[in-house]
Amino acid sequence: MKAAFIVISYLTIVGQDPYTGVQKAIDCAVQSVDQIIAVLNPEDFGIEMNTISDMKNYWNEVKQEIQNYGKD
Repeated sequence: MKAAFIVISYLTIVGQDPYTGVQKAIDCAVQSVDQIIAVLNPEDFGIEMNTISDMKNYWNEVKQEIQNYGKD
């Protein structure tokens, strides 16, 4: 659900060209998730490593869903 929301949000920005629009939106969404994962640092949040690990796992799952968007 989160993956679809992110991709659809980017479609409004990159346009809905039938040949390139969806792929551009997917690429942007993957880059966004990569940035979220990159900034998840336990010291920045003052929370346990397990929580950060859980957050990273969640966002990695979202990334996988984005990368598989429209393939099923």
